[in-house]
Amino acid sequence: MGRVNLRAGQKSAGNPAETIIQGDCIAAMNALPEKSVDLVFADPPYNLQLGGELTRPDQSKVDAVDDDWDKFASFAEYDRFTHDWMKAARRVLKDTGAIWVIGSYHNIFRVGATMQDLGFWVMNDVVWRKSNPMPNFRGTRFTNAHETLIWATRDAEQKKYTFNYDAMKALNDDLQMRSDWLLPLCTGGERLKDGDGGKAHPTQKPEALLHRVLLATTNAGDTVLDPFFGTGTTGAVAKKLGRNFIGIEREARYIKVARERIRLVKTGAAEDLKVTTSKKAEPRIPFGTLVERGLLEAGDTLYDPARRHAARIRARFIVEGANGPTTREADEILNDRGVVVVPDILANAGGVAVSYLEWVQDLQNFFWNEDEVNRQLQAIMIQSFRAVWDFSQAHDVPMRLGAYMVAVDKVADALQARGIWP
Repeated sequence: MGRVNLRAGQKSAGNPAETIIQGDCIAAMNALPEKSVDLVFADPPYNLQLGGELTRPDQSKVDAVDDDWDKFASFAEYDRFTHDWMKAARRVLKDTGAIWVIGSYHNIFRVGATMQDLGFWVMNDVVWRKSNPMPNFRGTRFTNAHETLIWATRDAEQKKYTFNYDAMKALNDDLQMRSDWLLPLCTGGERLKDGDGGKAHPTQKPEALLHRVLLATTNAGDTVLDPFFGTGTTGAVAKKLGRNFIGIEREARYIKVARERIRLVKTGAAEDLKVTTSKKAEPRIPFGTLVERGLLEAGDTLYDPARRHAARIRARFIVEGANGPTTREADEILNDRGVVVVPDILANAGGVAVSYLEWVQDLQNFFWNEDEVNRQLQAIMIQSFRAVWDFSQAHDVPMRLGAYMVAVDKVADALQARGIWP
């Protein structure tokens, strides 16, 4: 998110399909050609109205949104701002265009009302349900575990717009995609850092969320406009999916991060960017979640057990995030093709490890903050992965078998040291 300033936009040089404009988003949009954009994705200031510092139970400070661009003198000022940028966005949308706006309970109802007043037609409100929301540390209300997206076409009478229904269905294990999306917050390696190791942007959205939005409502070659570009999540995902983008951002420090981030992104091959058009169009294996998380790379092929169908995927590594998702037949095929499968017993052990850490804290009668728990968990998971990886490489066995062999070795060592007990 980035609030507007008073100076005109300044366009970056380079690929016209990847345009970043620094400056006032309203002025910049008004300077763009009318009806030139296929989709607008907007993550505007939420007007959070935070008062005072927010702390955790251990008195450590929560890194909340307290930037000037999120501060407005009144609701009336915020409403005028919303009306002005949304009117400018509507002007640049094609007659077949649409808009997505994301917000929280602080602003989304006001945004929705303005959207309807300007003539947009609401298609869906989508609830982004966070799988790892920040707790409510004060214990004064429910944990705020979701944000709301509004998807709307440019006009009420609009007959043509992009909605890739079958692609969304394929992404959801051949079931209709619902309007509640369970996706994690942007954390770990995806979270961009500044020079001091802090968050480069306080409200960076996960690429999985933008992947779903752009895959659902744009096609390869379309132009996506983000008037609150931030550190460039929309641009990065657009480039991966073969879409053009225009990003508008006021803050130079965010633009610097966005440019470097997008420079490193590679666009998928044309055949890998094709959108599923219908159930009968081609056989497929739904690997939607892996695609959204960026775990798959172009080039590998998976087969059904009878080898009647093949589907191109994008993975050299497959990490099992559920219990037993890979069949024995698939295991053999993946192993033959040199695809490394990190088994569920290893990759899906984070919850058990955290339970162990809770037990350790109870014994010691102290409380670790989230950062310390994550540090301890990371150490355990990395150590376990390396032990299984090294064993598998040394004995030339798949990681699943290697994990069992390491476990059996540990049990055998314990029995030898302690004897059978009781």
